[in-house]
Amino acid sequence: APPLTLVESTIVKSMLQTRKEVDLNAKRMPGSINDSVEKFLWWRDGEHSGWGKSKCRIDTSAEELFTNLWVLPTYKNENDHRDHNGNLPRVVWENVDGNRSLQHSVVIKFPTGLKNRCFETTITWEARKLDNGLKEYIIAFIPTESYAAMGGGPTLHHLSGTENWMMGQSRGVFTITAIAPNCCIFHRVQRVNIAAKLPQQLLIMFAKTHLAWANDLQEQFRRNGKVVDREVNHAIAEVFKTRRGLPLKQDQLEAYKSCEELENEDRDESGGWKPIPS
Repeated sequence: APPLTLVESTIVKSMLQTRKEVDLNAKRMPGSINDSVEKFLWWRDGEHSGWGKSKCRIDTSAEELFTNLWVLPTYKNENDHRDHNGNLPRVVWENVDGNRSLQHSVVIKFPTGLKNRCFETTITWEARKLDNGLKEYIIAFIPTESYAAMGGGPTLHHLSGTENWMMGQSRGVFTITAIAPNCCIFHRVQRVNIAAKLPQQLLIMFAKTHLAWANDLQEQFRRNGKVVDREVNHAIAEVFKTRRGLPLKQDQLEAYKSCEELENEDRDESGGWKPIPS
């Protein structure tokens, strides 16, 4: 793949920073405590639409899930679009200006009483190698008009006839972290702005439907739970073997010293444990 451009790298860093904000501030969605997918919502001050977060284990390799999410012009995706949106347009532009980004324009059918929305989005990705030797994939996306304002381009694709629809915006980041050769963690943070002031309860209902996509991914790749657990346990054991004998990193050393100091505070002069006050 071509190296990340400065604009693409900025998009990835910016959306990862937003993910940290969402992770820190989002509240668990009511009714999702027993869900196999963790689901959260957060409304940033001054923003009418909220940020949704979902996180779960997917029983396939990080590479397989990345490919599934990145390759947009597939028969399945086209068929799903027709099922939910009829003949409304959907176009994916790849290999734009020789970089690794793609541009995705789609019109989404909205319920009666609301105009259909057109979303034009620029999407890019980055792969990173983790300490355990496995990979992490990041897919970040912002509105194409924001991409242009950052200096992206020069080619910017748009659907014709957009004056017939209201423009919406979507931005977010998908993080796919390998935890075993055939198992990964999917972490999604996304905000969809439909350019309309709707009651928050209605927006929460939309968010619940949107975040359920992670449940569909889980079902699509679900395998025998015992087999997956064995694979994950084996991968963790291999990490321990690899790291055995390696010096502690600075943050690990500081954490160890902190625990050691706490332990010493609870011992008396003879080295025994102090009684716990009742």
